[in-house]
Amino acid sequence: MTGLDIVPALLEQGLALAAEAGVKVEFVEGDAEDLPVEDASFDVVLSTFGCMFVSDHTRAAAEIARVLRPHGRIGIASWTPEGLTGQFNRIAESYMPAPPEGFQPPTLWGSEGHVRELFAGTGLDLHFAREETRNMAFDSAEGGVSLMETKFGPVVTAKQALEPEGKWQALRGDMVAVFDEHRDDGVEYLVITGTKRR
Repeated sequence: MTGLDIVPALLEQGLALAAEAGVKVEFVEGDAEDLPVEDASFDVVLSTFGCMFVSDHTRAAAEIARVLRPHGRIGIASWTPEGLTGQFNRIAESYMPAPPEGFQPPTLWGSEGHVRELFAGTGLDLHFAREETRNMAFDSAEGGVSLMETKFGPVVTAKQALEPEGKWQALRGDMVAVFDEHRDDGVEYLVITGTKRR
């Protein structure tokens, strides 16, 4: 079993968790757009809210297909544009400078049509299902946003960019309001599974 991330600190956390669980995992520092492994290396490739954050969606999809053996399987979970995470992203985008030309939001990986285009011609037969996770980890909207602003990459980035400009508190207030309104709702994500024909 191999785990990959571009952030060394997350690899260290993965090592600690694997040791705690008694699971043997090789952790590799690398980029999902240029996986540091040979063609057809794996029977299964999984990404849980991971590959959706790459800059080049097409390149990441091609890499997933490249490292998968014939008859191998993929499993990918991505937040949807319509779900609560998509709402948070749209709120944050309204405060941030315009993204560079060609930018693709991470939540596009939660759109079936977009994912079909990404994997077109890769030999993967895809299946899709929409699921929901309950937002049970937070006692309050304030607590949820406090966690996101320290742990969830896009929100951490927004805070770093907006705080010096004095705009962070306004965005934070909007996020708390949305979180409070939807705190008991499910958070939607798309499950993508597939098998490689060749």
